[in-house]
Amino acid sequence: VAPARALARRRCRARRAAALAVAAPEAFEVPVRLNTTPHSRSTRQLFYADVVASFAAAVADGVPRGRLWCEWTELNTETDVYRVGTLLELVRCMATEVATAQGRNVRVVVQGSMGRGVFQGLPLQLSGVRRLLDMMEWDEVDGVELVAGDVPRVRIGALDADELLPDDHVVIVIAPQNIKGAAIMPALEALVERAEAQGTQVFLLNDKLADIPSAEGLMGVRGRAERREYAASFEEIYHFRLVYNKPLFHPIYGALRRAHDHDWQVYKRFNVTKRTEEYRVIKTFPQKPTREELSDAILRYKPPPKE
Repeated sequence: VAPARALARRRCRARRAAALAVAAPEAFEVPVRLNTTPHSRSTRQLFYADVVASFAAAVADGVPRGRLWCEWTELNTETDVYRVGTLLELVRCMATEVATAQGRNVRVVVQGSMGRGVFQGLPLQLSGVRRLLDMMEWDEVDGVELVAGDVPRVRIGALDADELLPDDHVVIVIAPQNIKGAAIMPALEALVERAEAQGTQVFLLNDKLADIPSAEGLMGVRGRAERREYAASFEEIYHFRLVYNKPLFHPIYGALRRAHDHDWQVYKRFNVTKRTEEYRVIKTFPQKPTREELSDAILRYKPPPKE
């Protein structure tokens, strides 16, 4: 079993290295047939490489607070095809790249149960994630897994400022979000404050920090502007989401993407033939486009006349 597992890891590293080698933030080709799930391995690797390229660049640039929003079909929690394995594979690729290529110590954290008494619980998206993280297999360096050894290069823990170590260089927070009756913001603020005090970079992956008002008076109008301002203090280093005509998720009209230190790109999906399609960049924005600007760019686009 061990030789087969080692061979599988080498093949995975080779595929990831090949994908990263061709990852160009300004020339990303959106995979096709994204409404076909589960996605193929090659489709996932393309997305992983695109995200990792921006994440690694942001870490190298010393971004103190960053956020990444990744919402292709398998990572859209509003659908019934959400796949938590895709999220964890993405986290593993991000942590592995920074730990091996840049020599950083990476801490991967996920929030625990919140609330009190019978109202204690977790968001459905994060249910079982911590256990799966502990069960995952990681790459090896000098025959030792990244999460093992006397000084692990990748550490897994809770969203708790007290768990942060002085030699943690990068923290990845998986999908921090509020629930009805409990707010994640105090714990997140404490973690970020301690991290910044010791020079640790913090990155949020698919965060949902919008208020969820409750009967107990939590996350009400008072203090909402400050909470939104704090959430906006995280620099958006990567963004990808598909564009639909909500509330429907079919057909896909296009996509919105931004890589680190690049403009926002609007893609439109074109049917080339009855069975083939492609995505083309039709417009770029220096700032994140509003919903109206995004809709106008896609729906009112007219292709140039053929010569």
